Amino acid sequence: MNQVLKLSSKFLKNIPMLFNRRQFKKSYRKLSHLEFDQVKLARQLGHHYKTFQRQPRSRKALFIGSLILITLTPLAIYLAKNPKEVRSWWNDNWQYRIKATITEQTGSSLTDFQVAITLDTASLITAGKLQTDCDDIRVYDSTHSTSQDYWIESCNTTATKIWLKQSFSANQAKYYYLYYGNPSAQNAETSGDNIFISFDDFEDTTLDSSKWTRINSGTASDSISNGQLTITGSGDWWDTSDTARIIVAQNSITTDYVAEARISSTASNYQRFLGLRASNSATNSRFVVLGLDENQSHISTYYRSSDGASAVYQGNDITTYTEPFNAIWKRNGSTLTGYIESTQVNQITSISDLNYPALTATAGTTVTFDHFFVRQYAATEPSSTSASEESGPGPISHWKFNEAVSASLSQPINQLEQHINIINQTYTVTGTNTGNLPADNSLGIIHWDSDKYPNATVYLEADLAVTGNGSYQGTATVSLFTTGGTSIT
Repeated sequence: MNQVLKLSSKFLKNIPMLFNRRQFKKSYRKLSHLEFDQVKLARQLGHHYKTFQRQPRSRKALFIGSLILITLTPLAIYLAKNPKEVRSWWNDNWQYRIKATITEQTGSSLTDFQVAITLDTASLITAGKLQTDCDDIRVYDSTHSTSQDYWIESCNTTATKIWLKQSFSANQAKYYYLYYGNPSAQNAETSGDNIFISFDDFEDTTLDSSKWTRINSGTASDSISNGQLTITGSGDWWDTSDTARIIVAQNSITTDYVAEARISSTASNYQRFLGLRASNSATNSRFVVLGLDENQSHISTYYRSSDGASAVYQGNDITTYTEPFNAIWKRNGSTLTGYIESTQVNQITSISDLNYPALTATAGTTVTFDHFFVRQYAATEPSSTSASEESGPGPISHWKFNEAVSASLSQPINQLEQHINIINQTYTVTGTNTGNLPADNSLGIIHWDSDKYPNATVYLEADLAVTGNGSYQGTATVSLFTTGGTSIT
């Protein structure tokens, strides 16, 4: 601020000019490009105070207005150059949010690039903060006004990925807000087709012929159910021609790319799963594949470098993996690198024309694919970092305070008793089963955020009345449960 508030002593000596209307515009033009020092300003104003007292009222008003202008103009300039983010909240019905920062890392612009924000949805679901199917997740930009399309990979895991498609200038950082914590929210997730270059989550009942074709359709089998593609293997492709069932992408991808498939399997023999082919029809075309070796102890890569040749084991195995896992191929020019999750398996150079992703299984194996997608490649992918969870400012339940007492909703519970009016209705059960409880949340939902009342002791009291017919009068109890159905004791 002091760097902005400097004013030359030459201008201060000419303060009396402001009392001369003819000089005012000239002085103001000087002000527009001069900086000033608050200490000198105060001294000079004191020096001219007596002069100020002798001026007519109109000139006094002019002087005061000019002084306000002198003070506020550099302040406005400072604030314009140093904007602060306004902590607004998109919708009070969402109780929590996390701010994520995604930063471009290559030093070049990226257009419609797939980026992921990682979230521990398993912990949030356990804590009752997130729906079990992640339906209440929403993504907004830094203004909290523009919703972003997103696709969720693997809800209820410790490393759920929220995928977006965004554009970045070189080294640009963008901010996004992930909102969650609305038990009644409906799913707003977009199809992965709107995010990725190629995508299938196998939610149909049959294989999508616009995305896939079969090689060796007369051998083995494949089926889709419960959002998974299952291939039951037969034959192999180790020799000069393929005999295994292979599901190959219809569309050729000629740019650099990353192909991913989430996989689990049962195997008693050789197993192959994610491959790249030079053709989506020829049974002997060039082909590279990630797969398990015969004793199922390690994952390796195998490469048929020319049409009709036998595949060659590439070495550099990994021996530690946990199913299900993501099998990944990254193509950068003529270099191809295989991964299981973030661990590199092998790298093959001087490849060409492997433009068709393929899913497969060999004899004696059954391989299940949860989803598959292709995204853009970057030598260094944008980084993603997340801040700590924030709680929403809006009301999270309806409170009724003691009569004749006025207090805000933020009043700590240990300073003022708070009564929660859940609902005024009758709940009726039929029969003699004492275990009858509501099957839904019809008696009301209360959200309790312990972070807002640290070390507080919470008491639950309820007024109950029981009526019954005949000899069975029943017993009334009051209980609290999490949204997941776990009793709170």
